[in-house]
Amino acid sequence: MLEYPLYCDNVARGTLIYQQDGLMRIFEARAPGIIDGGVWRAYVCMEGSAVRLPVGVMQPLNGGLRAAKSFTRLELAQAGFETAALTCGVMTAQVGWEEPGAIHEWAPAINAEKLVEDPALYSSIQNGEGLLMRQAGEYLYLAAPLEDEGPLLLAPAFCLLSVEEIDGRRHGVLKLERLQF
Repeated sequence: MLEYPLYCDNVARGTLIYQQDGLMRIFEARAPGIIDGGVWRAYVCMEGSAVRLPVGVMQPLNGGLRAAKSFTRLELAQAGFETAALTCGVMTAQVGWEEPGAIHEWAPAINAEKLVEDPALYSSIQNGEGLLMRQAGEYLYLAAPLEDEGPLLLAPAFCLLSVEEIDGRRHGVLKLERLQF
């Protein structure tokens, strides 16, 4: 069993526990004391990656909050997670209702190829410069610049792209389903 800090607004507020049980990899987030307001969700963070692995909605337990989720090694690999690179847990609050299409900030996509199963798309975006990623609701979005010259990073999924302007440049945007939680 390994323990990592569980952060809320850059302050350690609890513990993320990681353990193996046979083929399962179990993550448990614990935060002592009730934290008021909203629905609290826990995530696992990995060094060098912007992607967060969802542990789930935190539930009241013994005067605190708790969430737990089990994954197989294959599920973690498909999500691009390596347990050796785990650094911490994060808990976030959703206050009020969030529209399903609510837009969150775009960030550089790190190891985005680990989020896709299609071999052609994997090869196309591997080490791709300029690729962006964001989360909205239960989906992840990948965005690649639409340039007049040079390859389109998301070319294998061209028919599935929507066009969106990001920071004054046109991008092709691909919607991906997150690992089910």
